[in-house]
Amino acid sequence: MLIEETHEESKIVTTSNYKDVQYEYEHMLEDAKSSSDKLKLNYTERYFKDNIILYSVMYRHDIPCHFSNVITRDIFNKGARLMNRYYIISDRRVVKPGIPHDALMMLNQQQKMTFEMTDMDYVFLSREYDSHLLMKKIVREYSRNFDIQWKYEKERYKVCESENDSCYQWISWFSSTITKIPLTPKLL
Repeated sequence: MLIEETHEESKIVTTSNYKDVQYEYEHMLEDAKSSSDKLKLNYTERYFKDNIILYSVMYRHDIPCHFSNVITRDIFNKGARLMNRYYIISDRRVVKPGIPHDALMMLNQQQKMTFEMTDMDYVFLSREYDSHLLMKKIVREYSRNFDIQWKYEKERYKVCESENDSCYQWISWFSSTITKIPLTPKLL
């Protein structure tokens, strides 16, 4: 593994153990309310509307910094979305090139636990950006650090029920049982 060990700790809990991270999540939601994050509405009560499988918190020096959850939806066809609603506490954000190693660690933990705890066929990440290049970068960094071969797609796929353009996102994914992602691609 190429990622250096730092003063990090993480918690990943099932929905039945949400109380173990509830305080941290309430702190994150409060931080999001006062942030300038363009997606801050995602971090209101909407945060809890999906079928959440797992909650993740990454700590740095005992301070909760990174948050996300793992969800599933009927349209995922036995798949789970990792790093859903990923958020970094405002005063802990550091702008530097590359994918934050905290994010890669969280992704790895979520992937392992999702496959251990569920019968999902695949896991994936999705983002709204302008192209597939972020997914390509994530796949490259993740594969280099964990020797797990994720794939990325060069077209957008439907990840929510609406027909809004924002529901079609760039994805990267992993499965050891299927070779084609069972999501609906955006028609040109």
